[in-house]
Amino acid sequence: MLKIISLIIFLVGYVIISQEHILKISKTAISLLLGVSLWMLVIVSGQNNVDHALVESGAEIFGLVIFLLSAMTLVEILTHYGLFDVIYTKLVHMRLKDKAQCVILSFLTFIFSAFLDNLTTTNVLGVLVWFLQFSLHA
Repeated sequence: MLKIISLIIFLVGYVIISQEHILKISKTAISLLLGVSLWMLVIVSGQNNVDHALVESGAEIFGLVIFLLSAMTLVEILTHYGLFDVIYTKLVHMRLKDKAQCVILSFLTFIFSAFLDNLTTTNVLGVLVWFLQFSLHA
């Protein structure tokens, strides 16, 4: 029964989050309320392994935060040493259209993903696309 109630709460929260623009409700507030509600259900259920579940969830969150911090640090290092400026300059001097730039950026993503993690590659190429988007259309 607890699993069904948890599933219903999760689905209702998910639908509310997906309809944020219509309901004018913050995703963050709904997500926090959803998380608190689901954890309260776990605690109220009286299961003895709540501390184990909290430790496991905390470890997953900590691992994700550490990974993202290292990925963002790598992006900042690449920015500091001018990698994005070099790529940006080369792309601008080629005077390519958007479709050709997309092909080149896809190829660069493939190359970078060979020695970077996929999420880090996404961060790195996201910065490059941001550079191109705001500087070419300014």
